[in-house]
Amino acid sequence: MIIKKYVAFICRVFLDAFRHTKKIFTILKSGKSNGMISLIKIFIINTYYLFPKLRKSVRLQNLRIVESDDQNLIQSEDFKSKEVIESLENNGCSSKYLIQKNVLNKILDEIFNQNNEDAVLWKKSDTEDINRRPGENKQEYLTRLSDHDTGKGRVMIPIDLKKSKVIRELILSNTFVNIARNFLDKKDFSVGVSCLISSPRKSDPTVKEKIHNAQLYHFDNDFSKFCKLYIYLTDVNDQNGPHLYIEKSHRQRKLEHMLMRPISDKEAIENYPVIKKYTGDAGTFFFTDGFGYHKAEEIKEQSRIMLNIHFGYEKIKYYKQDLYFKDNKLIN
Repeated sequence: MIIKKYVAFICRVFLDAFRHTKKIFTILKSGKSNGMISLIKIFIINTYYLFPKLRKSVRLQNLRIVESDDQNLIQSEDFKSKEVIESLENNGCSSKYLIQKNVLNKILDEIFNQNNEDAVLWKKSDTEDINRRPGENKQEYLTRLSDHDTGKGRVMIPIDLKKSKVIRELILSNTFVNIARNFLDKKDFSVGVSCLISSPRKSDPTVKEKIHNAQLYHFDNDFSKFCKLYIYLTDVNDQNGPHLYIEKSHRQRKLEHMLMRPISDKEAIENYPVIKKYTGDAGTFFFTDGFGYHKAEEIKEQSRIMLNIHFGYEKIKYYKQDLYFKDNKLIN
């Protein structure tokens, strides 16, 4: 019986890895951006690096952190890079901080005036137009996205760092590059940025719709080691989709939770004692290790807009706009 159990588990691991790689290839159209070698790499990561003890780690005692002065970008006086990295390594998530308000306004301008041309859904069957229309202002666009009942709760807009100066300067500031390099224990890394727009629905979502909209606990596994930076571009409270993270789940999970399949709130609460909720004003940002269990709560009122940034160990692209940061330069 035990042998059959583990054989079945291994089969499910390979099946999940195949499904996820196919999803990356078809829905995000990453085949041309990555090539077959990188897609094979993603498949291997989704099997071998599925287990926390096999993932790449960094020895905290060897960290050499030089705190950068980026107060023109970061408002929070208590922000310390070393504390962020240590919290990421130990708990899987950091505390929350604030960027400067003037930076926030410029980011919103860049997103809606320069990048809203390649919006995508995590749902390839939906063909409705989701790009901003000519002459449509931001509020009209958000209203149109939420004026439906079809499960379109999350639209993703890939950000082109080469033409988004303010976002690029923030994401590749000395402070954030320092955190990425020390956490990954690697000088060069993949970097990808997308804007996520989540809208309220008129009816309760189905389980399938919750999965599409990242509203069930799940973990990401597209790099052997990576961290995510989230920046709220609107105020986020209990009613409009705060981010939840299960602390230490990036390091310790039950065997059945190694599979790349979502788990319910009940299962999460029963098995993991500490769940961190991120609410905050527009401009709030925080880091997480995306390999830990996380989700967004359901949007009850008002749209939520946020930047989702990943720093990954391997050279892998989610979108064609993603780049590789090598020798302090962005390359395709």
